[in-house]
Amino acid sequence: MAREGALWMGDLADYMDEPFIVAAFRALGEESVQNVKVMKNRYTGHPAGYCFVNFSSDNAALTAMHKLNGKIIPNSQP
Repeated sequence: MAREGALWMGDLADYMDEPFIVAAFRALGEESVQNVKVMKNRYTGHPAGYCFVNFSSDNAALTAMHKLNGKIIPNSQP
């Protein structure tokens, strides 16, 4: 990982904002999310479909990644 405790998440729907991502990880029992940054298209201001999630440590990020990788995001509308 480039930054300690940082994960990249892609293929996000437009309604998946920062509070939604934090709530999704908390639904999986992950309380170590420190912040989320949903990236925006610089020309339109709309979400770009990906974000960065920062955790308290690499180990916390790795645990969270294994819980969510390849699974449907909790409370999403697939």
